[in-house]
Amino acid sequence: MTDVNWKVNAGLMVVIAHGLFGVINLIVFVLSVASMLHMGVLGAVSLVIGVGLFTRRPRFLWLAIALAPLTLAIGVSSLYASIGFFGFNPNQQGLLFNLGLIAYSATALFLFFYLISKRKTLFH
Repeated sequence: MTDVNWKVNAGLMVVIAHGLFGVINLIVFVLSVASMLHMGVLGAVSLVIGVGLFTRRPRFLWLAIALAPLTLAIGVSSLYASIGFFGFNPNQQGLLFNLGLIAYSATALFLFFYLISKRKTLFH
């Protein structure tokens, strides 16, 4: 039997999270036929932050900390609007969408607090 010792690189997880936020926001922007301009801007900035964090540039860490509350606000307001218009569980697609928004918002909140707490040691 082999002993598997999994180690998670926290810096890489932060980069992946910002990349995923960027891709998700850009998909929403495209699906809205470019009517949700704020999602396009947020998605592009998230991808730029992901690249900046991947190259370990400290100024992008501060930009990521500043962007996290905006990402959280987008997720929570979208969830609030979805539940207000359709209810939490109107059908299977609506339920999955709302659960996805909960995961999006929870990840944004966790990322915000994690970046604040580890800002001095994460990329140094």
